[in-house]
Amino acid sequence: MSEKFKFSKAYPSPYLREPDLGGKDCTLTVKSWRYASAKDKGSDGKQMEGTVLSFQESDKELVLAKINHMSIKEIHGPDPEEWKGKKVTLFPTTCSAFGDPKKPCIRVRKINPDTGEAPSKTDLW
Repeated sequence: MSEKFKFSKAYPSPYLREPDLGGKDCTLTVKSWRYASAKDKGSDGKQMEGTVLSFQESDKELVLAKINHMSIKEIHGPDPEEWKGKKVTLFPTTCSAFGDPKKPCIRVRKINPDTGEAPSKTDLW
C-alpha cells in the first residue's frame, strides 16, 4: 500500500497554503501577529508584504492577503493585537492573482466562529 500524498510534504513551506487545508474549512486560534519582514519571501523569491499570523493549532504562519486582513478586521476589530486568542475560519478557494484567473488561495469566512454569525454593520470599526 502506498503512502497518501501530502502536498506540504512534497513542497514544504513555513506558510499555510491552499493545499494545506485539505479542501475543507479550517478554524484556527490566533496566537500572534507580526508585520512581514525581509525573511518573508514567496516561492518566486520576492518579499511578501502585510500582516503575518501564527496560530495555536499550526506550526505554519499565514501571510494575510489584504482581503483576508479586512475580513478579520470586520469580525474581530481593527487592531491585530485584539485578535490574539480569537478564532478565524479559513477556506480554500481560487482567486484572480498573478495573471492566473483561478489561482488557488486561502480566504477568511466572514463569520465569527464562536457565534456562527456574520458581523453586523454596527460591529464594524
